[in-house]
Amino acid sequence: MQFQIIATAFLATLCAAQGAPDLEGLPECAQSCFVDNVPISGCDDASDFACLCGSSEYINSVTTCVLVESGCSLTEALEARGWAQDTCEEAGVPI
Repeated sequence: MQFQIIATAFLATLCAAQGAPDLEGLPECAQSCFVDNVPISGCDDASDFACLCGSSEYINSVTTCVLVESGCSLTEALEARGWAQDTCEEAGVPI
């Protein structure tokens, strides 16, 4: 149990140091969809939302993941969509 806590803290620190995207406000069930599909986008930085939002392949993969694979409820999926729309709008690339 202690090992898991230490490992989790280490991984969280490592992700923060590597420019991991800020997913605050995104339902937890959808977070892996946004992170795991970054390679599909062709973007170099997982926190470059302007690049991510401009990638139709990324947007389509994330959408499929949230709706089909994530286990999110309909309410959570709608929250994830709203989060994505707001985040992309803030990055200057409305979806």
